[in-house]
Amino acid sequence: LLGGIFTTLLIFNMLFARLFLKEDLTKPLIAGAFIILVGVVLTIVATPDDVKTEFTPEEIGQLSRNPGGALYLSTLLLLVVLSVMAIALYEAKYPIATASKLAMKATVSMLASCNQHKQRSSSSSSSSSSSSS
Repeated sequence: LLGGIFTTLLIFNMLFARLFLKEDLTKPLIAGAFIILVGVVLTIVATPDDVKTEFTPEEIGQLSRNPGGALYLSTLLLLVVLSVMAIALYEAKYPIATASKLAMKATVSMLASCNQHKQRSSSSSSSSSSSSS
């Protein structure tokens, strides 16, 4: 149950990105959120009530010595290593520093634009107040 609830955070992140960051909700994002939601519901509904969820260290050791348990742990470890490698390759190709520089340039540009607008409106209000005196 907790894993299913945690997985729905991806959906809430998408909604908060739309609400606070004004990001576009594209069809693939909405479809992905729907698929996640359906998967969570199916997982929660299909989980039997009598499945053991708490194990002692001895039971975990025994499960890992079982061929099926060893295969499961090996597959899990392989997927974690492959995920780390994929993240490293992605970050090498698209460095965060470049994205940060682009974001910084956009922020500076936006602040400069706001300052120019502020100066124009203050100069127009001061010229209209001096002409009325």
